Amino acid sequence: MGKKISSQYLKDEIVQAIKQDIGQNLKNEILQAVREENFNNFNVTKNNTRLN
Repeated sequence: MGKKISSQYLKDEIVQAIKQDIGQNLKNEILQAVREENFNNFNVTKNNTRLN
């Protein structure tokens, strides 16, 4: 009985760690995409300003 409980606890801890890792990776990817989009928009604005 004790082994099943500790095994389940270990599985739960692993799943929780994986979920947190996925969440952090997703957050990082979203932030990177937003930064790139902002940078690209800035360059477009800068280029348009130069042309006018």
